[in-house]
Amino acid sequence: MLTGVLPLLGFGPGNANAGQIDVVMGEQQFAWPTDSGDPGLTGSEFDAAVGAYADEARLGVYLHFLQDRVSHNLCSDDRATATTGPDDAGDYAATFDQGECNVVVHALRHAWEVGLYDPDALAQREQTTEQGLRVTYRELQVFAEQLGVLPVALPSEDALVADLLVVMQTPDPQPRVDAMEALYADWGVVPLPY
Repeated sequence: MLTGVLPLLGFGPGNANAGQIDVVMGEQQFAWPTDSGDPGLTGSEFDAAVGAYADEARLGVYLHFLQDRVSHNLCSDDRATATTGPDDAGDYAATFDQGECNVVVHALRHAWEVGLYDPDALAQREQTTEQGLRVTYRELQVFAEQLGVLPVALPSEDALVADLLVVMQTPDPQPRVDAMEALYADWGVVPLPY
């Protein structure tokens, strides 16, 4: 059982603006059952459902987690999280109710990281897209080395990240996809299927 208080608007436990959560933990759920009869997808079913590309799909899940860690680094890096324990029962408690990690700031950080901000108005620590691209680049290098895949002749990390940041400035989806595919062609790599 995961039990806790979800801080809202910066107010933590004991405040009327905090919401109690009680969640029964179970197997990891990748897709939830629906009213239309879709049974959903659990962790133990993942590989069979995805098939031949299960390794790549698991890597995608991991990279998503990694991106969230970069996006929300201030929740732990700036001591916005208070962690206590273990108590007599062996339990730990973590609160994300400080100013750097409340629900409103959480939502704002997602807006800021995708470019909905004035870059002159925010500290560098709020601009997480570049850092996210850099850690992803490094993790993909490790994955390629583990698979024994010879690296293609890509630009340096700095050049690659700079190119991606330019493409990501394109606000409309189709022109952004087109710009990304043009970038892939410039690099001489096969674009991702979609």
